[in-house]
This record gives sequence, C-alpha cells and structure tokens, in this order.
Amino acid sequence: MDGPQFPHDERPAADGEQLSRQERKCLQLYLNGLKDADIARKLSLSIHTVRMHLTRARHRLHAQSRVEAVAKALRSGIIHASFLLLLNLLFSMGTILDEISPLI
Repeated sequence: MDGPQFPHDERPAADGEQLSRQERKCLQLYLNGLKDADIARKLSLSIHTVRMHLTRARHRLHAQSRVEAVAKALRSGIIHASFLLLLNLLFSMGTILDEISPLI
C-alpha cells in the first residue's frame, strides 16, 4: 500500500473535509485552463455536473472563488501543477511584468 486508504478514493481536504475524485479531477482540469464545457466533454459529464463538482469543491475548501479553491488545493497537495503549466505561468507573469515595469 502507498499510504492511507480512504473510502471511495477520497482524500482529506481543508479542515478535515473530503473532496471526491470527481471534484479533484474537475479542479485539476480547471487549473489546466479548461473551461466548464471542455471539462464536461473530457470527463463525459454534463456541464451542470461539472459546475456542481467545482462549487462543492469550493465550499468544502472554504474558498470564495474557484481560483482560491485551486490555490488551496495546490497548497494542500490535493491537486498538482504540471511543469509545463508552471513554465507557462512564469512566462505570462514575466511578460506582464515587462509590460507594466515602465509604468511603475
């Protein structure tokens, strides 16, 4: 065994609450830049179900927004950023900083 087993493949979330496997998958795909419709297509779910999973994850993580939910899930290890995503974010931030630095 690779560690503690949780019923129904669930892992502890913030404050001891649980995120389902589908909630984690939806958050992970949202982090990867997919829109609700794309997540629904990829997971063979309805867009309504995807929105429900993202909303439940946000509430269970006590987040005010999807972005905050993703940040909390990243910090707690519930989801993971890929190396390419991190490079893309760093490049985007560098580009933004280059554009606004003359204004500062």
